[in-house]
Amino acid sequence: MELHVAGVLARTRPDDTAAVVARITDLPGAEVHATSADGKVVVTLEAFDSQMLSERLALLPLVAGVLSAVLVYQHHELLEDMRDGSP
Repeated sequence: MELHVAGVLARTRPDDTAAVVARITDLPGAEVHATSADGKVVVTLEAFDSQMLSERLALLPLVAGVLSAVLVYQHHELLEDMRDGSP
């Protein structure tokens, strides 16, 4: 089994950021790591395969208040490798 992780930069209107963050965290596999006063939101999405990750990425721009969502990082590795410390 694999773990796929995507780093995404989302943009909101500054006044909408808190509400948008609450909506994003309701998405499966989504976690918000940081926000800024100008409406930037740093998000990671996790899934067990690339199709699921793509579907979750496609949901992000549909969240009410999200003006844009840009993929900035994507990585995957085998869960077995993560458990045994292999590179």
